[in-house]
Amino acid sequence: MKTKKLALCAMLSALGCTLLLVGSFSDLFDLTFACSVSFIVVFTVIELKRPYPLLVYFVTGTISIFILPVKFAALVYLLFSGIYPIIKGALETRLHNMFLLWFVKLLYFNAVLTAIIVIAKYILLPTEQDLMPVFLYVMGNLTFVLFDYALTKLISLYLFKLRAKLRIGRLLK
Repeated sequence: MKTKKLALCAMLSALGCTLLLVGSFSDLFDLTFACSVSFIVVFTVIELKRPYPLLVYFVTGTISIFILPVKFAALVYLLFSGIYPIIKGALETRLHNMFLLWFVKLLYFNAVLTAIIVIAKYILLPTEQDLMPVFLYVMGNLTFVLFDYALTKLISLYLFKLRAKLRIGRLLK
């Protein structure tokens, strides 16, 4: 059983790296693919449980740092979209107060956004002068809320419609 799960993790990590690589070829799609790859982690959270989602996250992120020609998509994946499904699952099972839940989610997102801005400004794009941080924070928070909502809807779609049809669980026994 562990062998099947490890093999599936390896295939999912390869798929994630491939999608991040495709997304890194275009400035328009790097964030889109980084967020899309997060559903691979969602799948491992649902189907494989701990510690496999962390394995997929670390392997995909580490390999992406080395193979992507433009590192921004890998940075977003490592700091946000790859780990967020794991954090989202943990927060939503432990925090039942909606206000506190969203406070912690937004606090996490803004801390990550700050780290991404600092890394982009001083390491990845040192020649760029102004990244318009106020605009980035406003649009980033709006986009984050939409991303969280879309991720919730995709999780529901998978759990209630697709999971029974795909019957992945029987393959892992």
